[in-house]
Amino acid sequence: MSFNYWQKFDHDNVYHIYNRSIQEALLFQDNSDYTYFLKKYKEYLSPYFATYAYCLIPNHFHFLVKIKPLDACTIFIKEEKTLTSSKFLNNEIGIDEFLVNQIRRFFSSIVLSHNKKYGRKGNLFAKRFKRVTVSKEAKLSYLVCYLHHNPIHHGLTKSMIDWKHSSFRAYNSNQKTLLEKELILKWFGGLKEFLEAHLSFQSDFKDNKRILERLEME
Repeated sequence: MSFNYWQKFDHDNVYHIYNRSIQEALLFQDNSDYTYFLKKYKEYLSPYFATYAYCLIPNHFHFLVKIKPLDACTIFIKEEKTLTSSKFLNNEIGIDEFLVNQIRRFFSSIVLSHNKKYGRKGNLFAKRFKRVTVSKEAKLSYLVCYLHHNPIHHGLTKSMIDWKHSSFRAYNSNQKTLLEKELILKWFGGLKEFLEAHLSFQSDFKDNKRILERLEME
């Protein structure tokens, strides 16, 4: 039985959202590309997503988010002034169709800027982004660590704290952020426990990866 990597969005559910580039293209070639990506994420998606964790690496990205409640989403949907937002407000479509379209708009904004900057044409992202519901407590904890470990897994750095383009550093900072820091730190039991969990995950990565794969299929 095949696994559904394209599960429907619904309010108050947590999702692991991820996608990669096509044909080995690089999504991020310099620091400004990472900054622009997060700027557009804030513009298009953060009104609807409570962001728990993220990681950006040269050819793909991961986000761990919770869809905000209906009332909170509707406030911002009223400001969108798009055909899709009108359909949602007229009860012609649900939140899944609206958010899928919003993510496509987000991708389009990245592609337009990227192609102009690097003199290329065509799409940049894989056609269908993956979105998987996170319903188990253990899976949420593992995914936070997994996302932050991703640059190490791909040989980009030896330390999570040294990778500038994930949410890990923000959890070790007092600077303002879009992340639901207090919620996630409380989930782990505090900053000390959060850091210990990440160190343990890194040292036992192979075993943890197998656990993640099993949880993903449940």
